[in-house]
Formats: sequence, structure tokens, C-alpha cells
Amino acid sequence: MVHSPGGYVVPEVGVAKWANVLEHLAKSLPQSSFEVWFRNQGISALSWDERRLELGVPNRFVKEWLRTHYSREIGRAAAEVMGLESPPDIEFTITGAQYAKRRSEESATLVAEAVAVAPACDRGIRLNPDLTLENFVAGPCNRMAHAACRTVVESPSPVYNPVCIYGASGLGKTHLLQAICHGLHSSRPGARILYLSCEEFTNSYIRAIQAKRLDEFRARFRNCDCLAVDDVQFLGTREKTCEEFLHTFDTLRNANRQVAVTCDAHPREIGSLGEKLITRLVSGLVVRLDPPGVETRRALVEQKALRRGLSLPEDVLDSIAARVGGNVREVEGVVAKLAALSMAEGRAPDMAMCREAMRDMGLVRDGAVSQEEILRLVESEFGVSGAEIRSGGRRPRAAAARHAAMYLARRLTGFSLAEIGDFYGGRDHSTVHHAERRAAELMRKNPEFKAAVERLLKALGG
Repeated sequence: MVHSPGGYVVPEVGVAKWANVLEHLAKSLPQSSFEVWFRNQGISALSWDERRLELGVPNRFVKEWLRTHYSREIGRAAAEVMGLESPPDIEFTITGAQYAKRRSEESATLVAEAVAVAPACDRGIRLNPDLTLENFVAGPCNRMAHAACRTVVESPSPVYNPVCIYGASGLGKTHLLQAICHGLHSSRPGARILYLSCEEFTNSYIRAIQAKRLDEFRARFRNCDCLAVDDVQFLGTREKTCEEFLHTFDTLRNANRQVAVTCDAHPREIGSLGEKLITRLVSGLVVRLDPPGVETRRALVEQKALRRGLSLPEDVLDSIAARVGGNVREVEGVVAKLAALSMAEGRAPDMAMCREAMRDMGLVRDGAVSQEEILRLVESEFGVSGAEIRSGGRRPRAAAARHAAMYLARRLTGFSLAEIGDFYGGRDHSTVHHAERRAAELMRKNPEFKAAVERLLKALGG
């Protein structure tokens, strides 16, 4: 007898027969479809007879997809394996996902008990079980931050205390901060780990004062093994809360307990924090998250899609990676829309479906190419802010991005040299003409620049 993940007992003969069914399906279905929907889904046979085959599947999405698209193929293969004149009825039961969800919820309950941050009357903030180091897509833009967080988890050291992760919204700061908490909880199950937003810290402090329970508040926060605070930049506007955080920080640091924070800019660029807090934050490890390049974005899109049971064609992956910026939430939105369209239309995602999803997300135009759209895609491709491109920044990467943007504007829009120059900081027509020639030269001499421009042309429909 074999125990399935859902707690079902499956006869050994059922396992063998289902293996034979899979062999038949592997021969009759396209390889990519078989790999995505059968080999990688952990499907198991729960019960067999001449009239009915019950299969265990990991989640509702897979259940509906298989029921809609593959019931007939599964029935035919089962009939052949079982020697039946007509296919049995195929039924799908969610097993693995329910089991995994139950285990995850049990684990999350334990974590939540460890990370509860507010007074007893509040629910506090809980960790997202998906935001782990293993699920973080690392690339050149964030590899140092990812490695630093892993070091904090595996080899705590005063050098990495505090850890301050900064960058623009949607680049993965919260993911890495929660990943530290998950990692420490796994490696030190008894550790008291507190994760919360700056707003929650502030609200908890205010409630403690109002309820005259400040001693309880301090005992909670100053006796933990790890304090992780998201969006710490907001402390700068709250003098008393900032002072309380400073004392909490010092108590934890002096006891060799971990402090980890995130903010939207380097601490020294957030003047409202005050010098005392700034010096404490920069006394440890400060790491920056940059916008991901196209390859990292592509890997991110692919990961998010596979987690939803979607196998995206190469051209769809390339198109989404070219269009989305570095914002993870934007990637998730496009993939979620694709999954919904794929389910509704009963077919695998393709470029037409991809364009519809991106159009709904405001990532593709209905009319002509605009200079704003070109700038946004160039900004994403080169990892340079639009402000720096338009202001005339002299960094080589910024200059290359500006040359590419002006070249594309000349190729894809009807704007004159003067109009393009005006858009890019009031430059005259000769500057745009020079940028156009320079971009053409770089495309001949620099394969990476040429590939970037070609990706942009493709994304813009040129």
C-alpha cells in the first residue's frame, strides 16, 4: 500500500497502472503539455474500477484544466491500460494541495505566534509563506542583497547587524525581509521573531501609551531574537516613536540580537530620519536593490507563471519581460490575468492572449507609439531612471540609454528632431541627430547594446 500526500491509501497495482497511463499520455500529447500538466503536477491514482478512475491533483486550477482539456485523453489511455471497451469516467480530487495547505497553515500558525507584534487585542501581521529565500529570483540587480540575507540566516554576525535593504517600490524588499524571518524561524524554531511594518510599530507604541502598558510593549520588542521592520523611513515623521525605536535598537544590538529593516532610499538620503537613527542603520550592512534587467525579469515571469501551472511560450516570456518594469506586483498582475484568460478560453497562453492581458494592465498601447512609452521601456531595459535619461546624466549607461531612446523615437514616432530634443530636456535638433548616429554606431560595435535595442523594437512593435 502507498500513502498519497492527501492521506489516501493507494494500492500498489494502482500506482503501476497509473504509470502505464502516463506512458501512453507521454506518447499521445505534445511534450510541453505533458511535462507541465502531468509529469510536474504530482498526480496520483486514488481509486480504480471499470467505470471510474479517481485522480488526486494538487490544486483547483490543475483540476479544472485537466477536467476541461484532458479528461478524454486520460480516459482513452486508462481504457487501453485496463483493457476496457469504453473509457471510465474520470474524476479529480484535490489532495496534495489540501495536504500542503493544511501543513502550511499549521506552520504559518506557529510562525504567526512567533511573529505576533501587537498587543493581545490585535491580530498583528503574519508572514507570507511564499516569501522565502528559495522563492526569490536572484540576478545581478539583487544578488548581493540576497546573499547578505542568506548569510544572516545561516551565519549570524555583528557585521550583518543591522541589515538595511533599500530600493524603489516593488523590487523585493519585503520579500527579502520576510525571507530572513522565515529562515531564522526554520533554523532556530524557538527564536522569537517579530516582523511588522513601521506603521504597525507606531500603532502598537501609541496603544501601549494609551493603555499604560509601555512596560509590556518594551518587554515584547526588546526581548526578541530578531526584529524586522518594513518601511522604516516613516519613522522620521514621528519623533517619540523614533526615539522609542532607537532605544529598542540599542537594546537588541547590545544583546547581539538581529535587527533588519527596509526603506525606500539609502538612510543618508532620508533626512527626516535624524542623524542618530541614520548612523545606527549604516553601522551594519546596507544593500541596495536595483531594477532587474530583462533576463532577471524573464526568469521572474517564468517563475510566477509556473507557480500558477502555466507554461509560457518563449515569445510570450520575451514580450512580458520587455514590457514590465522591475515591479514584482506588475509581473504578478500580468501573469494572473493570463491565467484567468487561459482558464476562461480553455487554451494555453499565446501572443494574442498575452497582448490582451498586457493591454488590460496598461502595458501596451492601442494607438501610435508615444515618447513616454519608449522612455518607460528604455528605463526598464537599461536599469536607468527616466529622470537621469532626460536630465543628461553622463554615466555611460545613462548616455547609452538616452541614445537608444532617441534612436527609437526617430524610428517609431512621427516627432521631429526638435520635438524629440524638447522631450529630452530641451535639447536641440543636432543633439538628437548625434544620438541617432551614436546609437547606430553602438549597434554595429556592441552586441549587447544591439540586442537591447532589438528587444525594445520588438516590444514596441517596430
